[in-house]
Amino acid sequence: MSYSILPNYGSLTAREMADASYLPLPAYTPSSGNGAGYDNAALFRADYAGAENDAVFSWTGIAGAVYSITSSSHFDPAVLLVFDAYGDPIAEDDRGGWAGEDHLTFVAPYSGTYYVDASWDQGGFSSQQRVSLQILEDVSPANVQVISGTSRADDLDGTAGADDMFGFGGDDSLFGGRGDDYLDGGSGIDEAFYNGSRAEYTVHADGDRFWVYDNYGTDGDDLLSDIERIDFKDVSLALDINGEGGQAYRLYQAAFDRVPDKVGLGYWIAQLDQGASLREVSGAFVASDEFRALYGARPTNLAIVNEFYENVLNRAPDQAGLDYWVNILDTRQDTVAGVLSYFSESRENYAQLVGAMVNGVEYQPWA
Repeated sequence: MSYSILPNYGSLTAREMADASYLPLPAYTPSSGNGAGYDNAALFRADYAGAENDAVFSWTGIAGAVYSITSSSHFDPAVLLVFDAYGDPIAEDDRGGWAGEDHLTFVAPYSGTYYVDASWDQGGFSSQQRVSLQILEDVSPANVQVISGTSRADDLDGTAGADDMFGFGGDDSLFGGRGDDYLDGGSGIDEAFYNGSRAEYTVHADGDRFWVYDNYGTDGDDLLSDIERIDFKDVSLALDINGEGGQAYRLYQAAFDRVPDKVGLGYWIAQLDQGASLREVSGAFVASDEFRALYGARPTNLAIVNEFYENVLNRAPDQAGLDYWVNILDTRQDTVAGVLSYFSESRENYAQLVGAMVNGVEYQPWA
């Protein structure tokens, strides 16, 4: 199987490869649903200062096997990378995962030695030294087809059986079809397609990935990684709650104190996907008829800030916070749209909506 060298990263030095700790991959039995379907695994843990300086490891891979690699440290690892036997980078962090965690999935193009740089970032206190690296190995069970895209936008179709599909770069469209499939979009805004309506499937978040269960068993159970959108026959689902989909959803709560309508949400997701900034979209919300109906034709800065607090925190503002934001607007240090975008992306607004967003949010695609 051919593979490409990543152009934006340096190679390992001979010293780094020589000093890399070897990780064997013994048989693996997951203790929970996480890791189900993998045959072998390696897990390294450390809790000492300076572990980040010894973050390169090696293992023996099998051609065609699927590897799921997760690196964790106090701060977010820099860039989780896999290197080939010559020390050249061939797979990179999928940009997903929680804070303090990086993840990647790739198919081994040959049997032999691989290296991984966990890229840990420890803090300066004793309580911040814990790091870990896990490698899960699926040795390609019988009849699993591996279907790979390119660095460009691809339309990938699976088979009637089990498939491992990898979009890599570009905005990809993946259709797994029947069977239990693994769909990995890679970078870009990637979409998984299903023939049935939304009610025929159950979507469940599993960390930064998603399971899609066919309630009738026709399409099997699929695991999605780095898939931002799901397109069902009757509606679409935005899974990128930390990306454009989530930004558009949260803006409705901060500005209008309501759940988005599916058509409107689809329109604003499309604008963000096409390059509009959150501040620009916030400006459109502020200029809308709905905003004027809720806030009045010429609302004072005091009234606007009070309403933002009520929408996001469900309470009146504290005096210090109120004074701060009113002064920002009074002195024209920022616009109403800018302040709205801040409230929309605040930790408090995210916290109150995460339960509603965690398994994706429904919208109608904007043509």
